[in-house]
Amino acid sequence: MKGIDHPYWTSRKGNAVRFAMWHRRRSHAAPFLREIARRHGEGLTAAAAEFEKETALLAKILTFLGPQADEAAHWVPANVARATKLVEEAGRHHEAGMAAIRKAVASPLLDSLDALAKMDADALQKEVAGPNALVAEAALARLVALSPKDLDARLAALWTSLPEARKELADGPIHRQILFALSHLDTPAATEAIGRAVFFAGKGDDVPHAVARWAAEIYWKRRGAEGRDVWLKAMDSEVPHVADLGVRYVGKTGDKSLLPRLKDRKGPAASFARALLGDEAGWEELFAALAEPEWVPAAKLLIEAGAPAEPRVIARLADPNPQVLTACAIVLSRMGSAAALDPLKAAVDAHPEIPRIRQAYEDLKKRLAK
Repeated sequence: MKGIDHPYWTSRKGNAVRFAMWHRRRSHAAPFLREIARRHGEGLTAAAAEFEKETALLAKILTFLGPQADEAAHWVPANVARATKLVEEAGRHHEAGMAAIRKAVASPLLDSLDALAKMDADALQKEVAGPNALVAEAALARLVALSPKDLDARLAALWTSLPEARKELADGPIHRQILFALSHLDTPAATEAIGRAVFFAGKGDDVPHAVARWAAEIYWKRRGAEGRDVWLKAMDSEVPHVADLGVRYVGKTGDKSLLPRLKDRKGPAASFARALLGDEAGWEELFAALAEPEWVPAAKLLIEAGAPAEPRVIARLADPNPQVLTACAIVLSRMGSAAALDPLKAAVDAHPEIPRIRQAYEDLKKRLAK
């Protein structure tokens, strides 16, 4: 669990949704472990008891910082301190539960894991494709450590050949770990494989867009606007999150000749791309989206836009809509320069009834070391 000062928690919704999500997901663990303990050993019962304690602590947080809590409640120091203490205690029970699971399942796997140390690259590559996540991930780590000369080609082949399915004892496809290994190889074959990873559909993954988004970030750092063919192809994908990535990175290329390709595109990513390519209407669309219930995607894109967006965001600190005003303050706290300090302080003074604006001002000062 990340502490409650994590910068992504920028709103009441951000806080409440994460607390509720943790509670909901963790609440399934104990019943499941008690069910399978009959076949896999009583060690899992001990793990279930720890997860029940964790869930109870998370439920306490929801009583005062749940989805119905007022925005201001999230910035009351006493609530922050209380939530921090509960999250930390819940985290300790979570770690104890995970330790109990590892102890319970380790014995039947020890022989398999020990055998990996004696395998060559070919054998390890086959093990990565196996059904058990613990063995597959250990085999992948061993293969990377062995570092055969053709490691990039082997990882690229695994990426392409393995189904996007969740292995036994896994929380998602093994492609996450493969991409991590590829990210440490600066070769044409590795970069090409990372480009293919941009199109990852995310089947079997709790966060379907995460791998594709991570791959796009890595590919942009390596190829930038020169990766135009990948971005254009992604833009035409039938997978929504892949298409959104393509649109975003087409905008970041700065190639204004591509602006007509975005004409009929809808949504924050398209607005972002058009804005970066010189269409002022794109900026207006992003600011209009800040007034909507689902305003966070537009705010994130304004943060990503950085310096070109800053003067426009500062100007919106005079917006009469409290949600837009607050969102702009949050955006500036994440990407603003020293030029945003005085306007943000003026917004704090003008709106003492919105504590999140003061928090944004303090966050900006801290980020700029002021």
